[in-house]
Amino acid sequence: MKRYLFLILLLIASCSKDDVMEELITGTTPTTPTTPTTPQSYTLSERYTDINETTGYFKAQEYFEEYLTKDYLNSLMISEGFCNYFPFHKNTAILDFDGDGKKDLVAFFTSICEGEQDYGAKFGKYVFISNYRVSNTKIIVDADHRFGGGQFNVNDFDGDGRSEILFYSTEAKFNMFNPEENIGGGTNNPPLAPTLLYLENGLLKTKAVGLPGELHTGASGDIDNDGDIDFVMWHVPSKYDNVDFDFTPSVAINNGNFNFTSIDITLQSSQWYATAIDLFDVNGDSFLDLIVGWRAGTTKWNLLYPNHSNSLSGPVILYGDGTGNFNESNSVELFETYLTSRDISASILGFGYSDYDLDGDVDIIVSTTREEPGGSFEDGTFYDNYYLLLFNNDNGTFTEVTDIDIVGSYDQSQNFPNFYFIRTIDKDRDGTFDIVPDGIANWGPFDYSSNLFWQNINGKFVRNN
Repeated sequence: MKRYLFLILLLIASCSKDDVMEELITGTTPTTPTTPTTPQSYTLSERYTDINETTGYFKAQEYFEEYLTKDYLNSLMISEGFCNYFPFHKNTAILDFDGDGKKDLVAFFTSICEGEQDYGAKFGKYVFISNYRVSNTKIIVDADHRFGGGQFNVNDFDGDGRSEILFYSTEAKFNMFNPEENIGGGTNNPPLAPTLLYLENGLLKTKAVGLPGELHTGASGDIDNDGDIDFVMWHVPSKYDNVDFDFTPSVAINNGNFNFTSIDITLQSSQWYATAIDLFDVNGDSFLDLIVGWRAGTTKWNLLYPNHSNSLSGPVILYGDGTGNFNESNSVELFETYLTSRDISASILGFGYSDYDLDGDVDIIVSTTREEPGGSFEDGTFYDNYYLLLFNNDNGTFTEVTDIDIVGSYDQSQNFPNFYFIRTIDKDRDGTFDIVPDGIANWGPFDYSSNLFWQNINGKFVRNN
């Protein structure tokens, strides 16, 4: 990550403060194409059952047509004193935030400051751009988070027909030293609860909800089938005051008016961490299931740090029953062969859902990145790459078919960084649903395609661009 920081500082050095404005009233046309559509009348997203369209997964891609380009994200830089602020693509969302039928952009900007070794040394900023395709005017609010290592989750948490943003963060990230990134160990930041971002009378407001934790990811949907939106909190390892910060994975049940009650998830296994979680009804019983993952492929990490998470070679589905409770006793692990057969250890970053073979059930796509113990950015063994996994659903039995149904899958990870989100939309407007990456690691060292997607051709995914 120090390499990423060096590259960002080079960008800062090449831009004078006169070139950077927090608000561009007239604005220049962003590098992202400008053909706004209104999802109420048209959406490129694959359509799902009613319960699945309550999920943050669906809400995040309802207005999605293409990912934000690296040039556009860099152009959003904010300069303030000795600090510059940038959005990590994972901490952005495209939605109709203000209810005017046009696409808006909401993001968390992380600080990069002169004289500071680590990024995120200062509190970040929340940024809202209404109708972002034709305007760069920013509404900026100072955040109470320093590091946006978590993610944005889009959903309508108050039932007013307009989505809000739930921001999960890894505020304690740098409390521990990370040898692969060669960074951290010099802070004692307390883990924070998720923050809800919403508009009230045209003003950008925030509210802490749920429980404090080190949360790399999040998920939302109508978990208890009562008509409103709940969310899940599942942690990654962290320390605070030089001791391990304990956190029990839990569900936050919506009580209305942005108030939530947390209930624990029943797990027999201890030390179960997750870099990716999601909610989706994958077995067709109209109850949302919880998909949880951290490691995939060869279990090399378990030799160094034996625990339940490191012993798993793929994600786990905890089946829901509509009560809001999940129990490990009602779960199944998805077994993969693609990574293991290549002796690759990977980290799971995100999930996607598509009935790509048109057999009536939901298949699962998994975004991973290579993450070897002792790996590095430079040799491609620690992040800065991607590997897709595809699990075919046959009446509730999941079989990994990556080598069969992702054409050229052996050539994955070429010339494109890791990404945290998978969108399943009709990218090429041919009536079938394609895979589009999103939440891309835009702070990496190389330029990447502005239009990568996997085209669905007769039930096979073929990389395009």
